Amino acid sequence: MIYGYTVSTPDQNLDTQIEQLTKFGVDEIVKEEISGVSNQKQQLNELLSKITTGDTLVVIRMDRPGRNTIQLLQLVEQLREKNIYFFILNLGIDTRIPTGKFFLTVIAVFSELD
Repeated sequence: MIYGYTVSTPDQNLDTQIEQLTKFGVDEIVKEEISGVSNQKQQLNELLSKITTGDTLVVIRMDRPGRNTIQLLQLVEQLREKNIYFFILNLGIDTRIPTGKFFLTVIAVFSELD
């Protein structure tokens, strides 16, 4: 199963994220309407509790599931432990391959410096 995850504040529109995830071919889109910097992402946590081995989680940008390097890398590690794949559309990052995970780590560090 391929899951898409969107997040924005309640006053923002999710249409662009939903459109990109739909074009990618996700089976189900999970929508989170909270501050992106929030540490408590209820919808993401619920998704992570049901996603299983071989599934894929897709986001449009790396700042969607976590705003800092630690949050993002914790998520990636949690997915890796469950053998779940992770795609970041705007960067073309695919954690099914070793270079994808390496590139994600490097980009996350640079992103936090910005």
